[in-house]
Amino acid sequence: MTTATEQIRDLILKHQDIDQLGTLTTSFLHALTTAQHGLGAIYHPLGFIYVPMLKDDSGMLRLHLWLDGGTPEDITTSPYHMHTWNLTSYVHCGSLENQMIKTDADGPLGPYRVFEIVGDRQRGELRATSEEVRARIDSVEKVTAGHVYHIPAGQYHTTINTSQGDLVTVAYVQKVPGTMERNLGPLDTPTHVVERQPCPPEDVAHAARTVLARLG
Repeated sequence: MTTATEQIRDLILKHQDIDQLGTLTTSFLHALTTAQHGLGAIYHPLGFIYVPMLKDDSGMLRLHLWLDGGTPEDITTSPYHMHTWNLTSYVHCGSLENQMIKTDADGPLGPYRVFEIVGDRQRGELRATSEEVRARIDSVEKVTAGHVYHIPAGQYHTTINTSQGDLVTVAYVQKVPGTMERNLGPLDTPTHVVERQPCPPEDVAHAARTVLARLG
């Protein structure tokens, strides 16, 4: 029997039945309000609460809760990064802007040092490389509630919460073998480790209740 989280994954990947996808996501948020889960949520440095929903043989489904503008905290490099996975994401409420970044010798952004990121969702080592680049915003994608977007592995980008309030997304990520996670940072930043703080179930429950209250 297919579980609710498996249905959410399948609907995101197929880009279909958005009404059902919304209903299932709202039900998942209601389940979080009891604080009776052990999902291992964390505070992500880019400003959202990351809640794992499902792990399968191909990838992972995760809920992102951006509250009060999703202000980034404790970023040691810059918000410009690339993933080792293909990301397909559904916007449940709010709106966002994806800025696709192209490294360019004459770009107006930077100069930056390229960092390679090794680790997992709770602990990452950012290894400074000898590569220095400049960058530019190559394209901008605006996404509103009820829509699905895709960002391929290896694409530098940043996502900005443009909501006048909260933003909730559900993302399914599929690892691409042979790729490296990277980001861009100041030239003088050395190799360092970033620890992501656990988000207690009570805080997840409060965030879920906040979102549901605003959804009505």
